[in-house]
Amino acid sequence: MAANKNDKVRKVFISSTYIDLKEYRRAAIESVETFDELKPIAMENFGSQPKEPSQVCVKEIKESDFFVGIYAYRYGHIPDGDEISITQAEYKLAKKLKKPCLCFIVDEDYAWPPKLMEQDKSEKLQSFLEEVKKEQVSSFFTTTADLKGKLGNSLHKLLRSLEGGESGPETEADSKQALIPLPPVPYIAHPYPLAEYFTGRNAERANLSNWFFNEDEHLMIMEAIGGMGKSALSWVWLQRDIIEHSATVEGIFWWSFYDGPFDSFLKDLSFYILGRDIKKDEQLADMMGRMVAALQAKNFLLVLDGFERALRGYSGMEAMYIQEKGLKKDKKTDGEWDRR
Repeated sequence: MAANKNDKVRKVFISSTYIDLKEYRRAAIESVETFDELKPIAMENFGSQPKEPSQVCVKEIKESDFFVGIYAYRYGHIPDGDEISITQAEYKLAKKLKKPCLCFIVDEDYAWPPKLMEQDKSEKLQSFLEEVKKEQVSSFFTTTADLKGKLGNSLHKLLRSLEGGESGPETEADSKQALIPLPPVPYIAHPYPLAEYFTGRNAERANLSNWFFNEDEHLMIMEAIGGMGKSALSWVWLQRDIIEHSATVEGIFWWSFYDGPFDSFLKDLSFYILGRDIKKDEQLADMMGRMVAALQAKNFLLVLDGFERALRGYSGMEAMYIQEKGLKKDKKTDGEWDRR
């Protein structure tokens, strides 16, 4: 986003614990740096100073325009004589000074290394996070790419509201759109809770990669009965073989129909594909043509888990009991199959 020469460069203070969130802080800094009119303020760049770190942070927060808080499973250091951590104190100061705050909390379903969790201060942490969620519309992040994209979109929305004199999102769609990253950052709508003991499936992962990198066919359908591990396999392949290896793709979209209905899928996909090009109050029906054209023109990877739930006949909770035609040799059962 290009800035006018006369525009003020706004400072964005980035607050978090450090040991557990080093890579996420780097992603946040990179996200801020994509805006010419914004400058990240982070302790990584403070250098050697004679003052205590907390004193430096107070000064920087006072001089900043925006505050970004990133929180996971550590409460942080509590200075001698204080009752709250430096991280919580930074947030309270930003709120007291009425700084616009963008807060991001790790998704509770996202796997997190136990060694990076602070067990002895868990009660203080939970109390702090409840305070944040009560006072702010918080976003929930998973990977560094997910945080980077969501922060970028939130900053874009915040800048747009300030430039237009708006106090916040005009519509529910505006609010939702602000939480969806912009391509090529992946949008993981429903993170898969992968078990720690997942192993193997290398041949199947290789088969998926061969289709993705070498085949001309645009569609791959993985079909099997429930419980065979299709979702886990797809998740591991996407995370380890595509995202971690920075495969050349213009956007990645993961959606689970077990967790979200078809109409929500269409809205989120439209927001993701069209990004900042969506017009004010544009209806979904009007977006569809432009979205399809964009999908045909660009190289997007869509992973749709549980797609059978998008079919009317399999949308209910009784879907697992449906018998395929011809199995029972019963006209009534076959008639039900035909109806579906």
